[in-house]
Amino acid sequence: MTADRPGQQTFSCQIITLDPTMERAQILRAELEAAGIEAEFFSAVDGRRGFPDLRPDERLDQDAAMHYRMTPLGSAEVGAYLSHFRAIKTAYDEGIEQLCLFEDDVHLEPAFHSVLTELRELPVDFEFIRFMALKRQPRKLVRGLAGSENSEQAYWLTRPLRGTLGGQGLLINRQGMEKLISYGRRIFMPIDKLYDHYWETGLHCFVVEPHIIWETAKPTTIPKPDFEPVTPRLRGKLNRTLIKMQRSVHRRLYLLKHREAFFPTSKKPPASIGRSPRIR
Repeated sequence: MTADRPGQQTFSCQIITLDPTMERAQILRAELEAAGIEAEFFSAVDGRRGFPDLRPDERLDQDAAMHYRMTPLGSAEVGAYLSHFRAIKTAYDEGIEQLCLFEDDVHLEPAFHSVLTELRELPVDFEFIRFMALKRQPRKLVRGLAGSENSEQAYWLTRPLRGTLGGQGLLINRQGMEKLISYGRRIFMPIDKLYDHYWETGLHCFVVEPHIIWETAKPTTIPKPDFEPVTPRLRGKLNRTLIKMQRSVHRRLYLLKHREAFFPTSKKPPASIGRSPRIR
């Protein structure tokens, strides 16, 4: 945990990693410390060799996973899910007010510290903020970030209408932690899908645009599960269509109820907002 100045909220910066001695994990921590941010390592859950053991308050629901995407979750996906979920729950249990959470394969943009400083001062309704996103979506431009004034790049805080995928780096406050923990105890989707489904979790989700972190290009350590998608019969196809329709209606009703928070929207951001092309 990082000790804040008197009167500030309790803040923690955690790096999820399977091996804190790995070069990439050490590089990220060094970058954070150079930006004035004390970071600690959080032990990732390794699901590469089989399904990890669950704790009493965690439940893997493969029936719901099949219902959701016609394929059960793989053990590596469950490991990644639990790594994030347990990091957030640990921070919540320890009384942390704001958690800055990273995967270990990212790097910071020059303006990271100044933008993060401003993000931490936002009202509590800004519950969950991604530092980067993998998928471009129509979004509302919520506000410019003054912390980028000393940078060549202007940054915006945006609110996407659809899921943007990715869990490489984020800031979540205590109000957001509580929502994710409450909904996320039942495991039936990948972790970035959980982050995306704001209309089900009630989580207020935002994205910094352009990215204030970038991802090291590398082969994924979360391979697709060793299951072939089930080819449903006619009845199964109809059920699948109904499930998608129900999900779409649920999302649209949520947007209608909270239309002032999401509209008016701008078109999708330019391609440069997407996956970082740089290789280190």
